[in-house]
Amino acid sequence: MNPTINLVVKPAVSAVVSPVTGKAIHSAGRRALQPAQQPGWLSWLAVFGLLLVCGSARADLLCFSLAENYYEQVYCELQALGKSQGLPAWRDFRNNDEVTQALLLQRPARRAGIIIQPPRSGARAPAERAPTVAAGQRPSSPQQASQQDSQLGSQQDSQQFRQQPPQAPLPTAPPNPAAGSDTSAELGNRIDAGLDHGLHGCSWQAAHIVCAGEVFRFAANRRNDALAAAALSEANSMDLPAFSGNIEDASEVQRYLEAAFVRYVHKMIEIGLAESTLSFAKFQYIFYDISARGVSFSRRFDTMYKYLKRDKARLQVAISQGPGASLKLAACQRRGATLVSCVVANKHYVFVTSTMSL
Repeated sequence: MNPTINLVVKPAVSAVVSPVTGKAIHSAGRRALQPAQQPGWLSWLAVFGLLLVCGSARADLLCFSLAENYYEQVYCELQALGKSQGLPAWRDFRNNDEVTQALLLQRPARRAGIIIQPPRSGARAPAERAPTVAAGQRPSSPQQASQQDSQLGSQQDSQQFRQQPPQAPLPTAPPNPAAGSDTSAELGNRIDAGLDHGLHGCSWQAAHIVCAGEVFRFAANRRNDALAAAALSEANSMDLPAFSGNIEDASEVQRYLEAAFVRYVHKMIEIGLAESTLSFAKFQYIFYDISARGVSFSRRFDTMYKYLKRDKARLQVAISQGPGASLKLAACQRRGATLVSCVVANKHYVFVTSTMSL
């Protein structure tokens, strides 16, 4: 008869104080498993084997898809390279301010040959740097970007946003194989400067967003066997355009980010990770955060894409049915000619035109 194992989970807390900030460094994410009674060594081996398989198999993928600032991206890169020894668990790393994050990354990054850019002057702890920011303003932290996402969802404008039950059959425009399909480059560059990015006259009908005869369908994650043959190959790269303008010119940056965001989302759809995309507010924040350190934004996203492809090739991802009835069009914005971007409960959802192959 196999012995019963009763596990008591207790945090293995180590109170480490940063010599730079004088604040506690969060590193308590790894928990110690203590048995209520001593089981046989074979049972322990089975338990830890199961924890190892279930706990680490998806860590790399989740890490890069959740990174919202420069130091989190570096953390994910070190993890993907197998050079993250000595770093705290992901959740604990995120709870530190950027000064402490830089300190934690310094030694592992040096071993991996990665140069860490210093924290910005005046960097503060997460709890101290989240003043209210109005929707549309440049966010100065991931917390403010999340605030903008929440504000977007709470807008109420009955003249611009309507929710109606379907009153007629939905117009459909299935892809025409004979006509060919748009490449990612064409989709990413199809930005009309005069395009209304709102959804005036659109409605939410039967899990579709319908705008004057145009249908936007929910883009879900996809299994690897549903992807194009070369989607996960080394030859497929993000290739965001490099920003060469004046970063102090808000309108110039906005035009660049609109085009770059559309390409970024389409490239994520291409590798089956539509549901792992950043919202526009978070995309905007990470652009400023990376650029402020003299690092190439487009190259950082090339690095991210390389590791996401590698991890996607060996992992399957969950596929959802979309936001469902909880979606409000007030939480959505049109991005370019091919995308509608929505945020529900801090989760980013993407809808694409019915002419785009999924």
